[in-house]
Amino acid sequence: MSTPSTPGFIWQLGATILTPVSSDAGGYYYNLISLYYIENADSMASDVVTTLASNLSGLATGTDDDITIDLIEWNGASNSGVVDSTKTATGDSTVQSAGNIVTTQPDLIFVMVSTGDNWTADSRAIPGAGYTELDVATADDNFVFNMQYMLAATPGTNDTAVSDEGVDPATWVALAVAFSAAP
Repeated sequence: MSTPSTPGFIWQLGATILTPVSSDAGGYYYNLISLYYIENADSMASDVVTTLASNLSGLATGTDDDITIDLIEWNGASNSGVVDSTKTATGDSTVQSAGNIVTTQPDLIFVMVSTGDNWTADSRAIPGAGYTELDVATADDNFVFNMQYMLAATPGTNDTAVSDEGVDPATWVALAVAFSAAP
Protein backbone atom coordinates (compact mmCIF):
# COMPACT_ATOMS: atom_id res chain seq x y z
CA MET A 1 0.00 0.00 0.00
CA SER A 2 1.30 3.42 -0.85
CA THR A 3 1.71 6.19 1.70
CA PRO A 4 -1.55 8.18 1.93
CA SER A 5 -1.56 11.56 0.25
CA THR A 6 -3.53 14.55 1.54
CA PRO A 7 -2.90 18.08 0.24
CA GLY A 8 -1.12 20.15 2.91
CA PHE A 9 -0.29 17.20 5.20
CA ILE A 10 2.63 14.75 5.49
CA TRP A 11 1.78 11.16 6.47
CA GLN A 12 4.26 9.01 8.38
CA LEU A 13 4.22 5.25 8.81
CA GLY A 14 3.72 4.20 12.44
CA ALA A 15 3.70 0.42 11.91
CA THR A 16 2.81 -2.15 9.27
CA ILE A 17 2.55 -5.93 9.03
CA LEU A 18 2.02 -8.13 5.99
CA THR A 19 1.62 -11.90 6.06
CA PRO A 20 0.44 -14.54 3.58
CA VAL A 21 -2.59 -16.50 4.76
CA SER A 22 -3.80 -19.85 3.39
CA SER A 23 -7.39 -19.91 2.17
CA ASP A 24 -9.93 -22.72 2.35
CA ALA A 25 -9.86 -22.82 -1.46
CA GLY A 26 -6.23 -23.97 -1.44
CA GLY A 27 -4.65 -20.70 -2.52
CA TYR A 28 -3.50 -17.88 -0.32
CA TYR A 29 -3.99 -14.18 0.14
CA TYR A 30 -2.16 -11.41 1.93
CA ASN A 31 -3.39 -9.79 5.11
CA LEU A 32 -1.91 -6.30 5.48
CA ILE A 33 -2.60 -3.62 8.03
CA SER A 34 -0.78 -0.31 8.29
CA LEU A 35 -1.12 2.64 10.61
CA TYR A 36 -0.16 6.03 9.24
CA TYR A 37 -0.31 9.28 11.16
CA ILE A 38 0.23 13.01 10.68
CA GLU A 39 2.39 14.55 13.37
CA ASN A 40 1.31 17.92 14.80
CA ALA A 41 -1.48 18.32 12.23
CA ASP A 42 -4.10 21.00 12.12
CA SER A 43 -7.68 19.78 11.83
CA MET A 44 -8.71 18.70 8.33
CA ALA A 45 -11.66 20.26 6.58
CA SER A 46 -14.47 17.80 5.89
CA ASP A 47 -13.94 18.11 2.12
CA VAL A 48 -10.23 17.20 2.14
CA VAL A 49 -9.51 14.17 -0.03
CA THR A 50 -7.00 11.52 1.07
CA THR A 51 -5.82 8.99 -1.50
CA LEU A 52 -3.65 5.89 -1.51
CA ALA A 53 -2.97 2.99 -3.84
CA SER A 54 -2.71 -0.73 -3.33
CA ASN A 55 0.18 -2.63 -4.86
CA LEU A 56 -0.77 -6.17 -3.75
CA SER A 57 -2.17 -7.32 -7.10
CA GLY A 58 -0.29 -10.30 -8.44
CA LEU A 59 1.27 -11.26 -5.11
CA ALA A 60 -1.23 -14.03 -4.49
CA THR A 61 -3.76 -16.12 -6.32
CA GLY A 62 -7.16 -14.48 -6.41
CA THR A 63 -5.95 -11.36 -4.63
CA ASP A 64 -8.54 -8.66 -4.15
CA ASP A 65 -7.22 -5.27 -3.18
CA ASP A 66 -9.88 -4.51 -0.56
CA ILE A 67 -8.84 -1.35 1.26
CA THR A 68 -10.53 0.02 4.34
CA ILE A 69 -9.56 3.51 5.52
CA ASP A 70 -10.49 4.94 8.89
CA LEU A 71 -9.42 8.51 9.62
CA ILE A 72 -9.32 9.18 13.34
CA GLU A 73 -8.37 12.50 14.92
CA TRP A 74 -6.81 12.68 18.38
CA ASN A 75 -5.50 15.66 20.27
CA GLY A 76 -3.08 15.86 23.18
CA ALA A 77 -0.23 13.99 21.49
CA SER A 78 3.33 15.21 21.55
CA ASN A 79 4.22 17.69 18.77
CA SER A 80 7.31 15.73 17.72
CA GLY A 81 8.66 12.24 18.26
CA VAL A 82 5.08 11.16 18.79
CA VAL A 83 5.58 7.38 18.41
CA ASP A 84 6.80 5.95 21.73
CA SER A 85 6.79 2.27 20.70
CA THR A 86 5.29 -0.22 18.26
CA LYS A 87 4.55 -3.94 18.27
CA THR A 88 3.33 -6.38 15.58
CA ALA A 89 2.44 -10.08 15.56
CA THR A 90 0.61 -12.81 13.66
CA GLY A 91 -1.20 -15.88 14.92
CA ASP A 92 -4.05 -18.37 14.58
CA SER A 93 -6.38 -18.24 17.59
CA THR A 94 -9.53 -16.63 18.99
CA VAL A 95 -7.45 -14.14 20.99
CA GLN A 96 -5.40 -11.70 18.93
CA SER A 97 -2.57 -9.59 20.32
CA ALA A 98 0.34 -7.60 19.01
CA GLY A 99 2.04 -8.61 22.26
CA ASN A 100 2.93 -6.53 25.27
CA ILE A 101 3.81 -2.97 24.34
CA VAL A 102 6.14 -1.07 26.65
CA THR A 103 5.59 2.65 27.10
CA THR A 104 8.09 5.10 28.53
CA GLN A 105 5.52 7.73 29.50
CA PRO A 106 1.73 8.20 29.57
CA ASP A 107 0.54 7.18 26.09
CA LEU A 108 -2.43 6.64 23.83
CA ILE A 109 -2.18 2.98 22.77
CA PHE A 110 -3.95 2.19 19.52
CA VAL A 111 -4.42 -1.46 18.45
CA MET A 112 -5.55 -2.77 15.04
CA VAL A 113 -6.31 -6.42 14.29
CA SER A 114 -7.29 -8.01 10.98
CA THR A 115 -8.85 -11.46 11.34
CA GLY A 116 -9.37 -14.13 8.67
CA ASP A 117 -12.67 -15.43 7.36
CA ASN A 118 -14.17 -17.25 10.37
CA TRP A 119 -16.50 -14.38 11.34
CA THR A 120 -20.24 -15.08 11.54
CA ALA A 121 -23.36 -13.06 12.33
CA ASP A 122 -23.15 -14.33 15.93
CA SER A 123 -19.52 -13.25 16.36
CA ARG A 124 -18.42 -10.18 18.26
CA ALA A 125 -15.15 -8.54 19.23
CA ILE A 126 -14.38 -8.15 22.92
CA PRO A 127 -11.93 -5.31 23.69
CA GLY A 128 -8.99 -6.07 25.94
CA ALA A 129 -8.95 -5.00 29.59
CA GLY A 130 -8.85 -1.21 29.85
CA TYR A 131 -9.49 -0.69 26.12
CA THR A 132 -12.39 1.00 24.36
CA GLU A 133 -13.61 -0.54 21.12
CA LEU A 134 -13.39 1.97 18.33
CA ASP A 135 -14.60 0.10 15.28
CA VAL A 136 -15.35 -3.32 13.90
CA ALA A 137 -15.69 -3.54 10.13
CA THR A 138 -15.91 -6.35 7.61
CA ALA A 139 -14.69 -6.43 4.03
CA ASP A 140 -16.47 -8.83 1.66
CA ASP A 141 -17.28 -11.11 4.63
CA ASN A 142 -13.67 -12.29 4.52
CA PHE A 143 -11.83 -10.06 6.96
CA VAL A 144 -12.75 -8.37 10.18
CA PHE A 145 -10.92 -5.28 11.37
CA ASN A 146 -11.00 -4.63 15.11
CA MET A 147 -9.69 -1.36 16.53
CA GLN A 148 -9.35 -0.43 20.17
CA TYR A 149 -7.54 2.24 22.16
CA MET A 150 -6.50 2.93 25.73
CA LEU A 151 -5.09 5.95 27.52
CA ALA A 152 -2.25 4.48 29.59
CA ALA A 153 -1.84 6.86 32.52
CA THR A 154 1.57 5.56 33.61
CA PRO A 155 4.61 4.15 31.81
CA GLY A 156 4.97 0.40 31.73
CA THR A 157 3.95 -2.82 30.02
CA ASN A 158 0.49 -3.03 28.48
CA ASP A 159 -1.29 -6.01 26.92
CA THR A 160 -2.81 -5.40 23.47
CA ALA A 161 -5.20 -8.38 23.26
CA VAL A 162 -8.67 -8.38 21.73
CA SER A 163 -10.73 -11.55 21.61
CA ASP A 164 -13.50 -12.77 19.36
CA GLU A 165 -16.57 -14.50 20.75
CA GLY A 166 -18.35 -17.00 18.51
CA VAL A 167 -15.44 -17.37 16.09
CA ASP A 168 -13.42 -20.47 15.31
CA PRO A 169 -9.68 -19.86 15.57
CA ALA A 170 -8.64 -17.69 12.65
CA THR A 171 -5.41 -16.44 11.17
CA TRP A 172 -4.81 -12.82 12.14
CA VAL A 173 -2.32 -9.96 12.06
CA ALA A 174 -2.11 -7.31 14.76
CA LEU A 175 -0.27 -4.07 15.35
CA ALA A 176 -0.10 -1.65 18.23
CA VAL A 177 1.32 1.87 18.32
CA ALA A 178 1.85 3.89 21.50
CA PHE A 179 1.62 7.63 20.89
CA SER A 180 3.32 9.91 23.42
CA ALA A 181 1.18 12.42 25.25
CA ALA A 182 2.06 16.11 25.11
CA PRO A 183 4.28 17.16 28.02
